[in-house]
Amino acid sequence: MMSSPVAAQEAMGIDEKVNEVFANLTGPFVSLIFAPFPGTDFPWIVMWLVIAATIFTVYFGFV
Repeated sequence: MMSSPVAAQEAMGIDEKVNEVFANLTGPFVSLIFAPFPGTDFPWIVMWLVIAATIFTVYFGFV
């Protein structure tokens, strides 16, 4: 249990600050990989996952 509401608010403030820092750092990357592939509605990450799955399937001999 927290000893006071002030300590609880301080902990939430740190959590929000950390979340904001990471959101600012990863925001452009997330926007890029989830942007739609030109001319379609599916994102780049879907294309990457399909290519990776195909490569691993062929590499491991269709196990």
